[in-house]
Parts: sequence; C-alpha cells; structure tokens
Amino acid sequence: MSEGLRNVLQTLELARALVSSLELLDLQRLSHASRPSARAAWGAAKEQGVRRLVCILGGTGPPALSSMHGFDLSSCRWETLPSLPSCRHGHVAVVLSGLLYICGGTGGEPALRDAWRFRPAARAWEALPPMAIPRYEAAAAAVG
Repeated sequence: MSEGLRNVLQTLELARALVSSLELLDLQRLSHASRPSARAAWGAAKEQGVRRLVCILGGTGPPALSSMHGFDLSSCRWETLPSLPSCRHGHVAVVLSGLLYICGGTGGEPALRDAWRFRPAARAWEALPPMAIPRYEAAAAAVG
C-alpha cells in the first residue's frame, strides 16, 4: 500500500473516530467554557501520542480567533489549550512526530508568512523561520 493511500485511510479513520466520539458526547453536561466557539476557516490536526487528541485552532467568528481547543477521543471531552501566537484563519495545521505545526493564514489583510510549532509536553509555541511566500487557504501534509 502506498504512503499516500495509507495517509488517506488514517484520515478517514480519524474522521470516523471523531464522529463516533461526538455521538457519545453529551453536550448538555459540558460547561459552555470548555467547548470551542462557533467558527469558520479553522485548522485541525490530530496529536499522535499517548492521547488521541483532535485540535481545533484559530478560525474566524468573526473576527479572527487565536484560541485552540482539543477534543480527547478517549474521554470525549474538550479542553482549552494555549492560544495561538496571533489571531488567524485560513491557515494550515499538521502534526509531525507529535508536534503541531501551523503556517500562514491571515488575521485580516494581508496573508501571513509566519510558521509556528506547538510542543504539547511544554504547552508552548515556538516561532519557526518564515515561509518565503505568504500563504492563505493553502494545503499542507505531514510526510515522514
């Protein structure tokens, strides 16, 4: 099986697990503060580690948001995670080797060139070298 097909199947498995977990979720029992606010143009990525966590980050409410929330597929609970370094929507997000990477997007105009890495163990964002060209509503994939 090719690596590309394996990645597609893993993405489908993640979506199926998220839908199954959400079906078990009793929204009435969760406090309003623990759920992410309604948003569009957000990024999502799955943390690959001991926990099965789907991260929802940024987006537009409007205005552009910097909040990040994680949905734990094991406990079916949302948790608030450290905010993005700046408000943004239309960005890309991927997980590679247990670290979350985000690039580009916009907090308004113009598109952003910045790139960031989130270290879950330290619960901290780290600036990376900027991209050569600003990107908005781009696509990204983790390879490796």
